[in-house]
Amino acid sequence: MNYALWKKSVHETRWLLAASGLGMFLFCWARVWLVSLVTMSKFANVVAEFWKDVERFSPVPLDHLLTYPGRIAVTFEELIVILLISVWAIGRGSDTISGELGRGTMEMLLAQPVSRSQILLTQAAVTVAGIAALVFVVWLGIFTGIHLFSVEEAPPAPTFTIPLTRIEIPWPVGDQEPIRVPLATKAKSFQFTAGCINLFALGFFLAGMTTLLSSWDRYRWRTIGIAVGVYIVQIVLKVFGLAHESLQWMSYCTFYVLYEPQAAVYAQIQHPRTWWYPILTNDQGRWQGLSPLGDSLLLVMLGCLAYASALVIFRRRDLPAPL
Repeated sequence: MNYALWKKSVHETRWLLAASGLGMFLFCWARVWLVSLVTMSKFANVVAEFWKDVERFSPVPLDHLLTYPGRIAVTFEELIVILLISVWAIGRGSDTISGELGRGTMEMLLAQPVSRSQILLTQAAVTVAGIAALVFVVWLGIFTGIHLFSVEEAPPAPTFTIPLTRIEIPWPVGDQEPIRVPLATKAKSFQFTAGCINLFALGFFLAGMTTLLSSWDRYRWRTIGIAVGVYIVQIVLKVFGLAHESLQWMSYCTFYVLYEPQAAVYAQIQHPRTWWYPILTNDQGRWQGLSPLGDSLLLVMLGCLAYASALVIFRRRDLPAPL
């Protein structure tokens, strides 16, 4: 690819990427800090009271949510994390073609010894690299928080060993002060690999979808408007699908049914040897559906299909003259 195209794309995106990355790191780091402030027993008492009312909204069982990895995994579903990934993916995807046309710079680019394929693929590569960088920052924020903070725990109950035997019996000595233990002993950063993959897949799909919209439009604001409209409709469909059993079919009309990072983290922790399998099977080896990693692969495949369609459209369309 042309070095000048790479330099131009990186130059245009550096501040958006830096600001998004800084915001993402600080939020994820602070989110782990908040998890460390609330002891597990207090959190369990609060959640248990209304769990029956919200159980259908949770992709993981209660016993996983009451662990430190389960609570940290909720970070991937926080609005700010999804919003920053979406802003980057939609913002860069919309600028690929319609942004250049709207600014009147596409004609100048094509006057140089570069092809339309080079223009689109260079923009796509920078966009995907930015998504990967933001996802790494999410993991880095979680990693930093896990290794910086500690949590309160009840001390082990004292025991008394009967002389001449190995029998231990509890030895009540009254209330004991809680002790602090490193959070790194309760959660490991590698346990969130599947959640990071799922987040990357979501960003990749949104970038591909927006690039496809950009390939047949000439105004960036209209491309962003359509992409955001589709984004909002998909969220509404997912919320309605979760709200009542009779509306559950709506969830399958949205790509957000493939974004379940909490379930992905749960699968990685519960099945460390098979979590990376793309499909789920029963004991007889029969297919039971896509695994959380399979959902991520499907999102990536849909994103690749969108990018391929955008390339075909861009190479064949008649570009309007700059205004």
